[in-house]
Amino acid sequence: MVAGVSAAVAIAAGLGAGFGAAAWLAWLSYKGVRALPDPRRLLPPSVRPDRATALLLAAAAAGALVWSLSGWPTAAAAAAALVVAAPRLLGVKAARRREVARQKAVAAWAEMTRDAVAAGAGLQQALIEAAVAAGAAIETEMSAFKRRAERLSLEAALERLAADLATPTADFVVAALLNATRHEARDVAALLARLAESIRDEVDMRVEINAKRAGIRTEVKGVIMVTFGTAVGVTVYASEFVEAYDTAAGQAVMALILALFAVGSYALLRLAQLPVPERFERRAPRSEPEGGRR
Repeated sequence: MVAGVSAAVAIAAGLGAGFGAAAWLAWLSYKGVRALPDPRRLLPPSVRPDRATALLLAAAAAGALVWSLSGWPTAAAAAAALVVAAPRLLGVKAARRREVARQKAVAAWAEMTRDAVAAGAGLQQALIEAAVAAGAAIETEMSAFKRRAERLSLEAALERLAADLATPTADFVVAALLNATRHEARDVAALLARLAESIRDEVDMRVEINAKRAGIRTEVKGVIMVTFGTAVGVTVYASEFVEAYDTAAGQAVMALILALFAVGSYALLRLAQLPVPERFERRAPRSEPEGGRR
C-alpha cells in the first residue's frame, strides 16, 4: 500500500514538474528568449536539421511515458536515449548505400573529366563540364565547385571541393588534380582513368564485405529485440520480479545493467561495420575570397 502511494506521488510529482517546465519554456519562447541549446547539438550528425526538434520531442514523450508507467527514471532516460539513437541504428543500411552512391559518382566524375581532357579541353574546362553532369549523389557539392571554379583559382576550388565531399575517395582524386594543376602534368587522362578504376574496385570490395557481414548485424538486432521483449514481458506480467528496481539502489543497478548492455550492443554493431580509412587531404581550404581572384 505504502509503495503504491509512493509511486503515485512520484508520478504526480513528475507530471507536475513536466507541466511546469513546459509552461516556463512556453513563456520564454513568447518573450523571445532561447532557453534550450540548438537541438542539432544533442543528436547524431546523421539527423537532418529539420527533424531535430521533432526527434527531441519524441524522445521526451517516450521518456515521460515510460516514467509514468514504471516509475523508473533510469528506464525513462534509457527510452529517451533509444529514441534519439534510433535514426542512427535504423539508418545504417541507407547510410552505406549513400556512401557507395557518392563513391560511384566521384568515379564517374573522374571518368567524364578524363573524356573531356582526352577530347582536347583544358583541365579547368573539363572539370567544370564534368561537374555539370555529375551524379545526383554529389550534385550539391559539384554545383558549388562549378561556381567557385568560375570565380576562384582552380586550386582553391578543388581544395574546397575536397572539404565538401569529405571522403578519402574524393581526397585522392582532388590530390591528383591539384598535383596536375601545379606541375602541369601531361598525362592527366590516364591518371584519372586509373583513379576511377581504383575507386570502382574499392566500391565493389566494400559492397562484397558488407554483404558478408550482414549476418552479424541481423544477429545483433535479434539479440536486442529478444532482450527488450523479455524485459517488457517480465515487467508487465511478472512485476514481482522487478520490485527491487523501485528503490534507489535498484535504479543504480538498472543503470549499470543498461550501460553494459549499451556498450556490448555498440561493440557488436561496430564489429559488423567496415572501418572507413583516414582522410587523405586534411589541409584547410585556402582563404581566397568568394568574389574572385586577387
